[in-house]
Amino acid sequence: METDLRDIVSKLGANEKAALRLLIDLPRRDLDESSARLFSLYPWTGVILFPKNIEHTDQVKTLIQKLQAINSEIFPDFPIFTAVDQEGGSVSPLEGLMTPSPGNMALAAAHDPEGVSAFSRQMAQELRSLGFNLNFAPVLDVNTAPENPIIGIRSFGSDPEIVAELGSRVIKAYQEEGIMATAKHFPGHGDTVKDSHLDLPVVNSSFERISKIELYPFEKAIQAGVWGMMTAHVIFPCLDSKPATLSKKILTDLLRKKMNFQGIIFTDSFSMAAIKEHFDLEEAVRDAVLAGSDVLLALGDDLYQLEIFQILKKLIQKGELPVECGDESLCRILSFRKKLAQFKSAADLTSIPDLSKRLHEKAVTILKGEELLPLARNFEIFLSPEAAAAVRLFKEAFPDSTFVPWPWEKEPEGRFALFFAERRTLNPEVEQRIKRWSFPPYLAVSYGNPYHLNLVPSAGIQIATYHMNSIFAKEVSKIISQGKKAIGKLPVPLSS
Repeated sequence: METDLRDIVSKLGANEKAALRLLIDLPRRDLDESSARLFSLYPWTGVILFPKNIEHTDQVKTLIQKLQAINSEIFPDFPIFTAVDQEGGSVSPLEGLMTPSPGNMALAAAHDPEGVSAFSRQMAQELRSLGFNLNFAPVLDVNTAPENPIIGIRSFGSDPEIVAELGSRVIKAYQEEGIMATAKHFPGHGDTVKDSHLDLPVVNSSFERISKIELYPFEKAIQAGVWGMMTAHVIFPCLDSKPATLSKKILTDLLRKKMNFQGIIFTDSFSMAAIKEHFDLEEAVRDAVLAGSDVLLALGDDLYQLEIFQILKKLIQKGELPVECGDESLCRILSFRKKLAQFKSAADLTSIPDLSKRLHEKAVTILKGEELLPLARNFEIFLSPEAAAAVRLFKEAFPDSTFVPWPWEKEPEGRFALFFAERRTLNPEVEQRIKRWSFPPYLAVSYGNPYHLNLVPSAGIQIATYHMNSIFAKEVSKIISQGKKAIGKLPVPLSS
């Protein structure tokens, strides 16, 4: 580490050392007096913005400028991390402020690696133009469990080679434009059947299997020079009895030493049930730091964030955390914050809309029934619950059709279509209703999780887009009514 950084760190007190290890969030869109006071109290290492903090472009820019201004008075020369979870597709908190992204699984379906690089570079430029310097993306989880309730279309797919290649391209493009990329969720959340926001998942796979599938994209990300890594609140019994976030065997022995990762290790949020409801908070904070985490995501209300801060400060004061280890993390954090401050170039955003539209179009996948197209557009369309929420888009794309939104108050009559838009699991009642139908839909379209098409294997035509937005809705309309060709390739296997 640089000598001057070590000098700076050596002069810090417990308050500063604790705050510099924590990334927090804010309760609302404006930096009110209470939030400003909290943020100016200690030199927090950064902040993440969620939809609750986001209204429009100028508001986001102003909020970030205010936060950086407060930090410059406390800790000049080291801009804070200004983070967001802009994965694209179904996880797009900046929707409406940025060019639409088809999402990771759709990008894989488009099978256009060069396009992914170009699009990622331009996404990074848009992020920088808003004031962000850190994105908690890309997702490098290999989605091998069709019933996975949290990853699904957030993944590039079930092939670790494709996940590794596209993930590495995203990483390189982001970081060349001054956005810290963060590979997540190490060592992998793609083979789980529980959501770590709600429970504590366990992956009972052998180390040999994990090495070939889960770890492979992260190894390639490290070779690509990724600056950030986010941990998974997931237990891998073949590695440790503790979840990865709290495991020294996983974060230090495996990630740091064996895989030679030199960047910043971020934990996933401490407000998630996998940590909050399964571990004592002081124990979890201590274990996360001792495991090798650099930055803890202390997300939640002000009191919870301050509780984590107080715990960490107390551990430092009592000498329960090795000074050398802590100072190394602090030097690493400050080094990357200084690195990000060096990017000042203006963004050139002129070609984004055309590239976005092209990737959307290339992603649409016809699984079966291409020979039955085109169709007249005046058919009855049954909408699953999340598809029903997008009925306005469908009415614009299919103006001659009749729509039956959820909850369905009638049974299908004659030839009909079924549209899904769920990105996760389906409502069990929807599944039961579909299974009771006396005949299958003639056309089934998934605008979300393609695995839902397994429910209607007898549908004459099956189409997948992997995300719900107006671009995909219009493109599917052209394919159905005009017979436009679709060239997307399914990134995950379906049982049908």
